Amino acid sequence: MANSGTLTFATAGAKSSIEKIRPYIKGIMGRDEISFEDEPYSNAAKFKLIGNDFALNAITQLAESLTLAEKIGH
Repeated sequence: MANSGTLTFATAGAKSSIEKIRPYIKGIMGRDEISFEDEPYSNAAKFKLIGNDFALNAITQLAESLTLAEKIGH
């Protein structure tokens, strides 16, 4: 995903700092940004944890479904 520039970044920190890196993360390394500028860093970290949990649950469910299909012969 990073090589293809399709990442979505969750940025946090001072607005002036984010504006300096925005040209690199939006259009070069990524395609989108979810901004938590001028908010506590913990908000972006919480958002990332929720996203990771969602992805992990989806992968786990897929693995369980494939295992079930294999065991019942499909």
